[in-house]
Amino acid sequence: NYEEVLIEGNPTKKYSALNFNGTETTSPSTDASSPGMMYFHMDIWTPNSTEFRVKLVDFNGDGYQGSNGDTEAELSFTPSIGEWVSLDIPLSEFTDAGMTAMTDINQLVISSDPAGTSTVFIDNVYFATEPSLAIDTKLTMITSVYPNPSTSTWNFSAEQPIDHIEIFDITGKKVLSTQLGDKQFTISGSHLRSGVYFAKLKSSQSFQTIKLIKN
Repeated sequence: NYEEVLIEGNPTKKYSALNFNGTETTSPSTDASSPGMMYFHMDIWTPNSTEFRVKLVDFNGDGYQGSNGDTEAELSFTPSIGEWVSLDIPLSEFTDAGMTAMTDINQLVISSDPAGTSTVFIDNVYFATEPSLAIDTKLTMITSVYPNPSTSTWNFSAEQPIDHIEIFDITGKKVLSTQLGDKQFTISGSHLRSGVYFAKLKSSQSFQTIKLIKN
């Protein structure tokens, strides 16, 4: 069972009674090599999945099961129950598992145990040139961000002075970088298009990444 749900105003995919699900990107396919992509990212949340798997399938330029043959690889993960888990998977792990090409990716397949009874929420699926754009739920350096979603600016309040902030879009492109030095500050997103962004904040002692939504 599949449905689109809103979590804090953000569209998120919910799969219940999940055995497996396949998504095809055939027109156009995904080329994960020429843009210099190094990682595959996905955020998941589950109340009961004991094993979660991600498979990529490359059609080798001639369609499903063409004369060139397909190449694919599946990786398995044990997610934490009841909290968002960010998967930043090096593409080299797929090639190590037997995938020989990534220029014509046409299928993304997810599966879960217990098969047929798992529930999994999925968000922020993309290829990236850098890792660690994920939401860090273990650090509480930032105590509040408002409004979020926002139409123009975000107001931050932190437990300690923030030295530096960088904002990335979901493809991993850096769209803003600025030096700070305060516990309370405002960042303007008026120049950004509507969508999901990631703010990477650094202090002298730690760092944190927060998801921002621009309406």
